[in-house]
Amino acid sequence: MALDASISYAVSAGYILLAYVIIVTSYRLPMHPLRDYPGPILANLTDLYGTFYAFGYRLHLKTWEGHGRYDIYQNEMVTKSHAYLATLYTPTSFFAFNPIDKNMHRSKRRIVIQALTDRAMREFEPIMTQEVQTFLRQLLKSGPIDMTEKCKRLALDIAGLLAYGHPLKLQTEETNRFMTSPLQARDFRVNLYLQFQLITQLGIQLLVELPFFRTQRRWLNLVRPLIYARIAEDRRAKVDLYSFAYDTLNEEGRKSNELWGEAFFFLMAGLC
Repeated sequence: MALDASISYAVSAGYILLAYVIIVTSYRLPMHPLRDYPGPILANLTDLYGTFYAFGYRLHLKTWEGHGRYDIYQNEMVTKSHAYLATLYTPTSFFAFNPIDKNMHRSKRRIVIQALTDRAMREFEPIMTQEVQTFLRQLLKSGPIDMTEKCKRLALDIAGLLAYGHPLKLQTEETNRFMTSPLQARDFRVNLYLQFQLITQLGIQLLVELPFFRTQRRWLNLVRPLIYARIAEDRRAKVDLYSFAYDTLNEEGRKSNELWGEAFFFLMAGLC
């Protein structure tokens, strides 16, 4: 009896899956706004194509390979307005790089750009130079080394100083070197969400987040004291994003805590 019930459930699940595949296929191939973009047929049929390569940290390589194989720029059948409509989504939190609303994007961009102007970079240059000198001294003292890790630590030290005004000391000390793992894990999770949006649609992000909870908690315990320490100082005490963007925040009547989400992207840029 139990065996018969199990078989019945399996058959029903099979029919539901088959119906889902037929419905999705009949929509994506002839009607999807992005249907005219040339590319792998599997990518047209299922989000699992991109998810598979994202999970293996190879999506960027597969994308690069696809750009060499498929012509999406000189294709007259591709309509960018349709592509734009198909990629609209509603994020739950906004940074300089994800608002759809132009006014919101312009407002947030004004904050970030304050730390990237020629004047700001000239003021920050001596601090950057100190980190580069540390990097060069270590190279001169060492034999054959992994330059990937060395360059990553240099970039994160510079990004941390610009974002939070405090040294992370990844080049010289072991203490904070763990932070590359939660940053890479966050990049990995965001990539999964973008490629397989069913995760967010079903609200099961917790299943993806759980394996990274401990490293994420450790990362937050590192960053929060840096933020609190920086806010407690005078705005001109350090040459960093807070000092450059302070006036813009006040002009727009915005709170300083909006700044720290933007600061995080400096670290992500340093990791890339």
